[in-house]
This record gives sequence, C-alpha cells and structure tokens, in this order.
Amino acid sequence: MVVYLRYAPNSAEAQGILQESFIKIYEKLNTFRTEGPFEGWMHRITVNIALGDFRKKQRLPINSTLNLKDAEDKKDTSTDIFSQVAHQDLLRLVQELSPAYRMIFNLFIIEGYKHYEISKMLNIS
Repeated sequence: MVVYLRYAPNSAEAQGILQESFIKIYEKLNTFRTEGPFEGWMHRITVNIALGDFRKKQRLPINSTLNLKDAEDKKDTSTDIFSQVAHQDLLRLVQELSPAYRMIFNLFIIEGYKHYEISKMLNIS
C-alpha cells in the first residue's frame, strides 16, 4: 500500500490505484514473460496506472515554472536528509507536495527515471 500512497494524496485514492492495478495485472497476466522478475513487472504496471490516474485528473499545471532542468541544477547532495527522516514522516511530506511535484518526485527519486524521461511521460519541459 505504501507504493500507492506515494502517488496518491490520501488513502482512498491509493486504494483505488491499488484495486485498478490488481485488475490490470490479472488481465495482463498472460503477457508476463519470465525473463525478468514478476515483482518488477507488477511495479511497472502500478506506476503506469498511477500515471494514467494522474493524467486523467489533469492536475499537472503545464507552464514554464515547472522546469525539471532547474530542479536538477538546484539539487543539494551535501546533506542526506532521507537518513534523518522516519519512513512515515517522509511519506506524509511527499503527500503534502502538490500533485505535479509529488509525481515528479516519485518518478525521479523513487523510480529512478531521468529528467528527460519524466518530461516525456508528463509532457512538460
């Protein structure tokens, strides 16, 4: 459930993403190729469901102030704040981000996508 809470602003929406993910996983089970881990395949479907839900709700402000290049330039690596924050505190802080920044944070920090990949996924600069 924690994966879903990272993408959703509250528990109810996270449960919706969870349910939709399980349905999609079940429907697509016959397409799973045993070349990679099943967990990774399920995770990819879950992220795609969260992205689709996000796009459907059109909560992403598309403007010049949401620039991933600026965020990358300002990234401070001198302090590892994540080691100082409890898991539940971090989850709460992520949920307090605006929907657009929460999605970008999750895709970059948690999922490991590069900024140009995120910009293509979300159709932003």
